[in-house]
Amino acid sequence: MEDILREIGELLLSSIPTIIALLIVWTAYRLIVHTRLQQVLAERHTLTEGAIEQARLARGGIAVYGRREFARRHRCLCDGASVR
Repeated sequence: MEDILREIGELLLSSIPTIIALLIVWTAYRLIVHTRLQQVLAERHTLTEGAIEQARLARGGIAVYGRREFARRHRCLCDGASVR
């Protein structure tokens, strides 16, 4: 049992440099990349939402134009049918 505890202790001691290296890399990522990445993603999301809203407005405008055009043609056809 004592041998097992000694082996575990040696294993933990030998893993300390790896743990420190991983913490350094993680901290550097958070400081250098993560903040800028979040800003870019938020900007991209804002631009995408703006484009979607413009598309909705354009589609709504096309629908209004379509209804007006249908009504105009219908009036022309009805007026022409009553003349005959």
